[in-house]
Amino acid sequence: MRTLQNTHCPINTKLHTYLSSEYPIPTALALSFYNASPSETNSVFTECCFPAGESSWLAARWLVRSALPRFGPAGPSPGEFYHFPGSRGQNEARSHTLYPSTSGTSVVGLVYDGGVMVAADSLGSYGSLARFRDIKRVFKVTDKAVLACGGDIADYQFIREVIEQKVRDDECGEYTRVLDAGALHCWLTRVLYNRRSRFDPLWLECVAAGYRDDKPFLGYVDKIGTAFEAKEVASGFGVHLAIPMIREAREKKPTLTREDAEKLLKECLTVLYYRDCRAHYKYQLADITPEGVTIHDNLNLKPETNWTIAHHIKGYE
Repeated sequence: MRTLQNTHCPINTKLHTYLSSEYPIPTALALSFYNASPSETNSVFTECCFPAGESSWLAARWLVRSALPRFGPAGPSPGEFYHFPGSRGQNEARSHTLYPSTSGTSVVGLVYDGGVMVAADSLGSYGSLARFRDIKRVFKVTDKAVLACGGDIADYQFIREVIEQKVRDDECGEYTRVLDAGALHCWLTRVLYNRRSRFDPLWLECVAAGYRDDKPFLGYVDKIGTAFEAKEVASGFGVHLAIPMIREAREKKPTLTREDAEKLLKECLTVLYYRDCRAHYKYQLADITPEGVTIHDNLNLKPETNWTIAHHIKGYE
């Protein structure tokens, strides 16, 4: 790459500003000199950047490669630069998923005597709009692992595709060891931490449930790679509302049966439906046992909810 020779040239200062931004060099040069005449272009290039003889050829080549439209009536204001469709502004910093457009809320999971159970509703919220009401956020990875995610739905769909392809590769390669929940949790920890370290996080809160070495396993990973294992985990509002309910139930009855676990998760989701404006009455329930994975779809909380006292609640208008 050639360096700028005349640092005091005002046009060269513009070039330096562009070359230090995200624009590729062809676009940067073309933006400053597209409307210049051939003689002006040659003199400016010769003075600022390139030795004589090359400048006209390079300018023509770069302008053609950039394929930039002429500045018309809808062009930039005086002192500003043209913003091309699909490109970032002159001084706009590179940004990623800072505010997910479509997101899912809480996931709740617990370990009971004989297996692991995870539940999540099926709503994809577009801001505060209940836009997508049939988003399956719980899916079977293998017979020993289930993944449920809260957060950005697009990132969830991306990581799901990657995991499903990973499982297919193992099957096609005749890899005998099945991906279990412990391995999935460890892999997710590394992937999410790696993306966070590159300042491009996957905006997810993941719950990996299943078995590891023939023992029940339940683990949590968030978007910055924070990971832990526990007897009960939750994401979103479930951390504040569901976890205390599960711990209180364990204090009263340390060994939970399958029926106890299902009833408890249903109570947690009902409270979340009442209290979390991003929650929904349709939900999924995954039950992982040594025999395999069973996922119940399209379960409904609505018939058992009671909103008769809602009009008495004041102070939130």
